[in-house]
Amino acid sequence: MLNVKETTSYPRGTIKSLLIQAYADFHLACPEYEDENLVSFSECDSVFYDHPDIGKSCSFVSEFDGELCGMCCWDPRGLPKAIIGHNCIIPRFRGKGLGVAQLNAALDILKQKKFETVAVSTGLLDFFVPAQRMYQAAGFRECGRDDLDKAANKLHALIYYELDLRRWKSLE
Repeated sequence: MLNVKETTSYPRGTIKSLLIQAYADFHLACPEYEDENLVSFSECDSVFYDHPDIGKSCSFVSEFDGELCGMCCWDPRGLPKAIIGHNCIIPRFRGKGLGVAQLNAALDILKQKKFETVAVSTGLLDFFVPAQRMYQAAGFRECGRDDLDKAANKLHALIYYELDLRRWKSLE
């Protein structure tokens, strides 16, 4: 069973470590994006640990059988619309339905916080196809996409999704 915990219940560096592990295969296939991602991962980690109130209210880490397996965070500043930022499960825990369980946990939290709409984006590159499928299965509808062929930086070519949280039902 997946359990979510406050991000700050783990030491500084936890978010960065989870993101590095989650993107390891991507960085092997596309090493040109690793440096940029490492900066982003460090910045994400710093936000939650430099500002513990944000860490507690806008993110969580996930455990499976007592082991750290993933994390999710969101930007709440557009209430009634939340934007999911990083949402990842590390490789050795994939294929167990934990991504869906983690997404459900995030959506439950956002619904409790009175958000009505949730936005998320994910990459167009093949590495991101499982995330695309998960968001679509959860009821997110595509509301835009970048043109991969015209993108100067393929990492930033995204598909944009939105979900009406008022009509959402958990996938469990």
